[in-house]
Amino acid sequence: MYPVRGYVKVISTGATGRVEERHEGSGKYLVEFNRNPSTRQWLTESELVGVSAALFLLRWHSSKLFYVAGRCIAFVFPERLWYPTALCICRLQAFILRPLIALSPYRKDPRRHIIVSWLMNSWLRQLSNLGRAFPIPIRIEGEDAIREAFRDPHGTIICSVHLPLVHLILRSLVEMNLRPTAVVAGETEMRNQKIAIWGMEAELPGIVSGSTVLLRAQRELRRGGAVFSLVDTDLGDSLRQNIFRLIRIAEARTVFAIPELLPSGEILVRYSAPPDPFCVSDPSILSNMHALHMEVDRIFKAPLEFKSLTRIA
Repeated sequence: MYPVRGYVKVISTGATGRVEERHEGSGKYLVEFNRNPSTRQWLTESELVGVSAALFLLRWHSSKLFYVAGRCIAFVFPERLWYPTALCICRLQAFILRPLIALSPYRKDPRRHIIVSWLMNSWLRQLSNLGRAFPIPIRIEGEDAIREAFRDPHGTIICSVHLPLVHLILRSLVEMNLRPTAVVAGETEMRNQKIAIWGMEAELPGIVSGSTVLLRAQRELRRGGAVFSLVDTDLGDSLRQNIFRLIRIAEARTVFAIPELLPSGEILVRYSAPPDPFCVSDPSILSNMHALHMEVDRIFKAPLEFKSLTRIA
């Protein structure tokens, strides 16, 4: 608990923390908070041993449920109502699941803060697998940053991480007519070396994530292409430096892309330039990785912790 209470004026706020001006009696104080990155650590398998069997059954049955329910929605409703219908169902599911999560080991897991996003990710995957186009409300922030990156003659890598709705970054790029020349993904995500765009009758060329992925990505950059890649191996894993080092070697540039489900139901895709888009040194690569970590912490609503207190009057 911070030591000052009273009248509060927020000076600045962001992914890394917040600065407040607080008035207490005759004193005026500047209070700084940091977002605590440790809260983003996921539960380990050992912490879930007691519920592992139940979780396995829940995952297996939920995948079947989404499969059947997705086809029911497609049968009953026209395409223009698929997204709002799925969103309403997700919110109802979240309302039911939150008390159950509060009684489970997941109550300490930051992923619980965006449960609607996780559910929506499953619904949109199933609806997209039907192969029919349907509207998804996407709002784009930082369009200038992504367009500038695409103009680089040495190529660009669009970097993101394993988050729910990350597939919709590709849809936002297609809607802006900025098609990546290659998408790095697992083999199970592809069909005939192509990545399907959710909710659209469109595909993008894929590169299977494996031992040769960096070489193939480098070839795309030499041709001035744009590559989309996730820079972590799985949700909650540490970021990999290899992609950023490739950017430096190829003299290319990078841009960050982060998806987020807004309270209004829109999907916000935020593009931003990292501290060093060209990754010119190891320290600047670490700075880029830290900035991306902070973006993920913001999505998972990592709480603020007290940093410092300065009397200013």
